[in-house]
Amino acid sequence: MKLKFLSTMLFTAVLLVAGCSENQPNEPENLTGQLDLNSEFGGYTASNENYAFDEPLLIEETTDDVAYNDPMTAHPIFDSLMHDTFAGRYHIRMVWGKLRYDSSVTQATSWDGSLETNVGALAIKRIIHWELNQDFILERTDRKLIEWLSTTTVHNDGLAVDLYVPPVRPMFDTSYSWVVDSLGDSSEVITVDTTMPVVDPVEVTFTTAPYTRTFTLDELKKLDTIIYLDDSNAVAFHAFKADRRACPA
Repeated sequence: MKLKFLSTMLFTAVLLVAGCSENQPNEPENLTGQLDLNSEFGGYTASNENYAFDEPLLIEETTDDVAYNDPMTAHPIFDSLMHDTFAGRYHIRMVWGKLRYDSSVTQATSWDGSLETNVGALAIKRIIHWELNQDFILERTDRKLIEWLSTTTVHNDGLAVDLYVPPVRPMFDTSYSWVVDSLGDSSEVITVDTTMPVVDPVEVTFTTAPYTRTFTLDELKKLDTIIYLDDSNAVAFHAFKADRRACPA
């Protein structure tokens, strides 16, 4: 009986010594958003993630995407298009060069070119990976045309633009005539003929030496495509039609 008691005490002492070890396990952090099935929304909150998830490469990518103040948008005609809720607006993003950074590339590629629409107006919203003293937006003199100088090697350049398309409005032809009835009373008759004008289909053309392509308006409603070229360069296009409905008062 005494032997059994001593064995029990010895085992308890071993446990106490092990429990007093300096190598204590870390306490789990009480993180916001930790999964908790017993709390409302499972422990998740509406707080935002850290910018770019704190990933250095993602942060570098987004900081190279810079807002551009296009002076062409100050033109009165352009201003009227931008504020016309019946005008169509399409957002277009274009990137050309190496879609993934490749430090082994030494051959430079010239992408000097343009983006042009036959109807409406183009506004530059952002420049992508534009390098100082190497890539340039040329002075704009035509609301339908954007021109640039661009050279890529290890990475890419690009632009994000908005296309504004004026609405097709009906044409009204009004005529006036007088009608005399059997009693000799006369009355004026106003006749209004309504016709829709015939307009050219909207086209947007991307032009560079390595690659050229023309898009229809239907394509720009929902576009997500990448064209790979023979020299391992590529051109990526993404576009969509933006909602122009006015916000409720």
